[in-house]
Amino acid sequence: MRIALIAVLLASSCLVCEAADKQKQKDYPLALEIFETRSGESAHDLTLAKASDGNLYAISCPAPGGGIVGMLTDPHCSDVAMVPGSTYRARWNRGQLKVLIPPDKSGGRQREATFTVLHSKKMTAEEMESCKVCVLVKEP
Repeated sequence: MRIALIAVLLASSCLVCEAADKQKQKDYPLALEIFETRSGESAHDLTLAKASDGNLYAISCPAPGGGIVGMLTDPHCSDVAMVPGSTYRARWNRGQLKVLIPPDKSGGRQREATFTVLHSKKMTAEEMESCKVCVLVKEP
């Protein structure tokens, strides 16, 4: 009896997790695979990402005044560290990318960080082959 109850609880929790993941994919349809971060004056001034839409993006945090100065000047990005090799969900909003930032290790909540796209280009066939998130486009 207990095993059956545990099995039902596990199955229902998996369905809830799957539904939440599908909702996240609906709300944040673009997947970004971070492959490089570059620093000018502060950490992660520039982030390079491969996206599930087949493009490469160079992104940076916008400064409160509208310029690009680095992540430490924007309250939405002050503690965001885009980690090479990691995948993030994103969505477009008024020409900028809103990236879903997972909770930190202290147990915070997920949140959005806004990034300005400095440059974009279509990936070559060779770059598409090495793109892990590009297969997400082909998934139903």
